Amino acid sequence: MKVFFPVFQWAKPSMQGVLKKVSDQTKALRSLVEEIRTTVYGYHEKKCVLDGDVRYENIEPTCKRYLLQLWQVRKKSFELALKDIEQFHPDIIYTRYPLGDPTSIDFLKKIPYRIPLVFEQQSITVKELKVLNKPVYILFEKAFGHRLVNLSSGIVGVTDEIVQYESSRLKTQRAILVSNGVGVSSVPLRSPPPFDQKRLEILFVGSTNPWHGLDRLLFGLEKYRGKVEIKLHIVGIEEDDSIRSLAKTLSIQERVQFYGFRTGQELTAFFDICHIGAGSFGGHRKGLLQSAGLKMREYCARGLPFFLGHKDPDFPFDYPFCAFFPANEEPIDFHRVIEFYTNAFSYKNHAELMREYAFKNLDWSVKMKKTVEFFEQILKERG
Repeated sequence: MKVFFPVFQWAKPSMQGVLKKVSDQTKALRSLVEEIRTTVYGYHEKKCVLDGDVRYENIEPTCKRYLLQLWQVRKKSFELALKDIEQFHPDIIYTRYPLGDPTSIDFLKKIPYRIPLVFEQQSITVKELKVLNKPVYILFEKAFGHRLVNLSSGIVGVTDEIVQYESSRLKTQRAILVSNGVGVSSVPLRSPPPFDQKRLEILFVGSTNPWHGLDRLLFGLEKYRGKVEIKLHIVGIEEDDSIRSLAKTLSIQERVQFYGFRTGQELTAFFDICHIGAGSFGGHRKGLLQSAGLKMREYCARGLPFFLGHKDPDFPFDYPFCAFFPANEEPIDFHRVIEFYTNAFSYKNHAELMREYAFKNLDWSVKMKKTVEFFEQILKERG
């Protein structure tokens, strides 16, 4: 089986996690299919670290207005992808859902040889766009999204909620659940620091998008009055005056340290000094009670216990190294965080146990095997 994996994405530092995911998926597919070709189409900012396993088509916009830039890059990306499909002639195409609009409709209609295409869907698109306040995109998605998904041969959703939603939009195709994964071997096992019950170091890796719920952490930290000193390390935010201003307004700036984007050894260093990882706490803001966040999987692969504010298809409620908080607007209760970590830390080999769990349940080799089986079913049904 020959698989073409086009990714229509501007390569910028805030999307570093997505680009790493694409690279890890590609590596997993190499051992599962005859041939895989992955290309990221879009404008690639210089600050972004690009992986050598993936081909990048850098498309620099010439328009001055941002929306026109997006349209120009998007249209050119689809044109280049069609040329690559014609040259590579894959058996199946797999791509992240690109948003419904005339250019994406035109792309699917022009795919040659009736090659089947499967979408990977990370969210319920309209709900996410509402949170991001993107009214123009919402209009396009409402007008073209239903038609777009029905030009596909199927959808892979990363949570049950997403699968149910996409199934309601599909006429005859199927949507299946394959949650997000992690390239376990691509990240090192951490060396947990000692915990003396006096100081707790917490790591948050991510952006300030509303669904990460970073504000709930800050409000919880301001409300906390306990004996254990808490330090919150926020990695991945270059400049965001709103979050920094909130920390200052709450008078907790001495307990919150902001860092820019970090990769490689610089990022690994944070995992070795922090006791626990903070996940996402605002998924309900885009109408989701489930999520399959990439950072939770990396926390697990590295052996870092973590807490989050939503259900996750890969972590049951009785998993001892993950704590679940309600999906609401309440500040995070750090007394409970400390209690959770004290219990997790009582497992002297908790890091090794978490990594073993990640290899068995979260590695991309496990996830993409399910995806390839879905490809095989589609190709078999098409004859």
